[in-house]
Amino acid sequence: MKVRVLREACCAADDQMGPLDAVYRVDADASFAELIAEIRASRFLQFSSTHQRLSGELGGVTVVEVPAASDATPVFFVSASAPVGRMVRGRTLHFRFRHA
Repeated sequence: MKVRVLREACCAADDQMGPLDAVYRVDADASFAELIAEIRASRFLQFSSTHQRLSGELGGVTVVEVPAASDATPVFFVSASAPVGRMVRGRTLHFRFRHA
């Protein structure tokens, strides 16, 4: 299945150079954690010194928080083992910066 992913730019240069959207092809039975791992491995998510974590949302609900450090573990607010097909259901996964 195809999963559309959007992300906010981490700075003005990133906003101009992009890309800010991508499509990932994954098996509908793959786990949500596998999808997030694939997105991270592709280096699509960009961070800066002032933007160190991204919140992933589906339908306006935060489902995962991804830290900038590649060795840090994402925090899942839904079942990480849930099948992508059941989690995404045709919606766009949108990553936004949240400030503490």
